[in-house]
Amino acid sequence: MEDNHASDALQAYLTLLKNKGASSRELNLRKHFLRFLISELKNKPQNGESFRVAVDAVLKGFPDQSDLLILPLCAREFYYFWIGDIRQITLLHASGGIDPNPIVISTEGGLVEMLAIMDSCGWEDSPIPTLDFYLDGLRKSGATDAVLDLRERLLRLLLFVIRDHDPTSRVYRAGVDALQNLFKKEEARQTFVAVAREFFYYWIERIKSQETIE
Repeated sequence: MEDNHASDALQAYLTLLKNKGASSRELNLRKHFLRFLISELKNKPQNGESFRVAVDAVLKGFPDQSDLLILPLCAREFYYFWIGDIRQITLLHASGGIDPNPIVISTEGGLVEMLAIMDSCGWEDSPIPTLDFYLDGLRKSGATDAVLDLRERLLRLLLFVIRDHDPTSRVYRAGVDALQNLFKKEEARQTFVAVAREFFYYWIERIKSQETIE
């Protein structure tokens, strides 16, 4: 990757964030991280795999602090500037996908650890009417027990990690972003995202109906 292109991509990304109201502290934090990332990406193929490997390598050098949880999201946003995907940047900008003050959902350890934490809190058996309704629909459509069990497990974990936040679409998306980083295999990551997107419409309708009643 050419140095000039990388510098232009970084400047374009930071300018967009600044125009959207990002604070100086937020801009400096992201700039610091992305400069390390750009250095790691030098002479690497301009594709998703190279980018993911570089992000993982750079993140290992940063301390494990709550105020740095934004960095994986920063990397995902910057990716489209790095590859020069103007169409996707425009879509993200229009939909609010690039957020100077994002909601960050904290996760502890890996996927196995998060599932264990969820189970220890009793969430594996907690009644969730919206989830039951969603799974019942799949069951009537012929889904196997294995498919139902997997989806229930994934969605329970998603609802668990966002439980302390206001139930909004931004929070739901932040939960999906946080959890998808725990999947080591791309196929598993894509499966989780697809299931979360499908369930979102059931979840948001439930939230809207509750607001109407109140």
